[in-house]
Amino acid sequence: MTVLELNPIPEVDATEAEPPAAAPAPTTPSTLPEIVQHQIDNGADMAQLTRMYLRLRDSEKDLKVQAAQRLAPLRAAMDLIESKFLDQMNELKVDSLKNEAGTPYKKEHTTISVADNETFIGFVLDRSLEALPVSADAKAAIKNVILNSGQLALIEARASKSAVEAYLEETQELPPGLNRSAAFVVNVRSN
Repeated sequence: MTVLELNPIPEVDATEAEPPAAAPAPTTPSTLPEIVQHQIDNGADMAQLTRMYLRLRDSEKDLKVQAAQRLAPLRAAMDLIESKFLDQMNELKVDSLKNEAGTPYKKEHTTISVADNETFIGFVLDRSLEALPVSADAKAAIKNVILNSGQLALIEARASKSAVEAYLEETQELPPGLNRSAAFVVNVRSN
């Protein structure tokens, strides 16, 4: 008989926040980590530990699915209320709806993404090469070598949101090769 067969891992109800009223003796492992440690201390081999790990991982996945299913109606209800808040703020042309219970408010959420990697990197190179004390032809040659070396395939360009927003504020233009999207999100502060 294996250690796992002698001491199977009990089913755990993740919703129980407190241990059962009748606590076991201090020498008896009672929590899942204690049970696993007990198995390890009592010589569970790698195959047994692997089986335990796989069972635990499967249980974790099942709990995540159950949690997502249980949270879905809550999130849907909250989305409906957030939509009502946003409609009301837009209708009243305000950014918040302070009341005795709390303050729903809207905030712009922006995302910056690279639409054309080569165009964006070329733009960054052009701005960087401006500082070099060489001729325009030399700058163009340097840029050409960098863009055509094949080495840029080793990196993925990601635009810095804060730097792009600063550039946009300064120039009123989005750097070439980028996309910017913005949407209002609703948050609620409690009083």
